[in-house]
Amino acid sequence: MKYLIYQDWPNTTKNHAGIKYLCLVLSERYPDEFVAMPTPSVSLKKKKSKYKLIQKFHNWQYYRDVAKQKNIAIKEYAGKLHNRLTDTDEIFLMEYMHPEIKQIQLVNELRALGCNNRMIGMAHMPPKFMNENFSDKELRQWVGPVDKIITLGHTLTDYFFRRGVEKEKLFTTFHYVDDYYLVPEVVPHKEFKVFTMGYNYRDNALLYEIVTNSPDIHFVICEGVGHMQEFRLPNVTLLPFIPEDELRYWMSECDVSLNVMYDTIGSNVIVTSLGMGMAMVCSDVGSIHDYCDESNTCFCSTLDDFLKSIKTLRDHPDRLATMRKSAREKAESFCVEKSVAELRKL
Repeated sequence: MKYLIYQDWPNTTKNHAGIKYLCLVLSERYPDEFVAMPTPSVSLKKKKSKYKLIQKFHNWQYYRDVAKQKNIAIKEYAGKLHNRLTDTDEIFLMEYMHPEIKQIQLVNELRALGCNNRMIGMAHMPPKFMNENFSDKELRQWVGPVDKIITLGHTLTDYFFRRGVEKEKLFTTFHYVDDYYLVPEVVPHKEFKVFTMGYNYRDNALLYEIVTNSPDIHFVICEGVGHMQEFRLPNVTLLPFIPEDELRYWMSECDVSLNVMYDTIGSNVIVTSLGMGMAMVCSDVGSIHDYCDESNTCFCSTLDDFLKSIKTLRDHPDRLATMRKSAREKAESFCVEKSVAELRKL
């Protein structure tokens, strides 16, 4: 049995995307092979005060109490999990290498209980995040007790290797896309629109330059939890955080997925955009070539690259249609069934 330990993130909690959904789907389709289990969570009420010094003390007290309660919860969780394991069971930490989630605590607790089962950690944040959150010592502490590290892009695999993780401990796979985002047919639109979503590692300054230099093109931009007042422009439809069905509707109305990024490995944004049959215009960074190719994507490095790519697609509908069809076909490579096959390779 493979135990999939996931984190329930608020922005994807009920969506057909994100790691939680993958874990639940695998446990439902293959109940004799996979078990999905959430990471222990703690919910405590914050105290509020109008006095800054008292509020600062309340905040310190709150985070101390959360950490204490979480440690207790993880100990109990580890004990219950250890009791149900057989010798051949495997544990997949699906939000590993994330200091906020700290699945390392669960690994250490299990090892302390004498658990010798194979443990595999999935890392799906880009190298920039790793540099910002893990010193060399901390990286060794996290990598040491697990048997494998899974990445969702070759650039992250290469990054770990450069930081001293042996090749045999690394396994590169891909981010999945669910059938919900695989449109049966790519249809033309009356109006050419460009869609942008995904706030993590988005280069908003460059995105702003692209939008303001393309006044004759309609952009649909998801601001998510951010506040992007500067994008309230005549040629922009700015979307707040919206339900998944609305998000999918807007994706279905657009021709191009614009991804202006500092870095990337595998992401919901890329694979769902491919599945929805949008031509891709992407920053040529990170592991983008693991997911896209020149038949469906314009790879860009400068402002001029982005402007030319978008206008070329608008002005050449035949090329746009061909790239959109190729994107939809490419998405088949990342379906859930192929994700299962990848996990089985381990």
